[in-house]
Amino acid sequence: DLHPRVRRQRQMCIRDSLEKAVLELLRNDALDPREIVAALRSDPAQIAELLRKLSGEGKISILPDGKVTINR
Repeated sequence: DLHPRVRRQRQMCIRDSLEKAVLELLRNDALDPREIVAALRSDPAQIAELLRKLSGEGKISILPDGKVTINR
């Protein structure tokens, strides 16, 4: 289990890079904008689920430090 400070830092990194990743995916028509809006208006668990979905589809990678990168 991660130390609470490490876990919080990772969550902040994911949150900070989420907007950048989502905007890039939108530019490439890789994701339905309604799906993003619905996730962002909801709770963090749904945002995490969206990230897992994108990662599972190979559209993004979630790095060990919590950053999100776009796969090309």
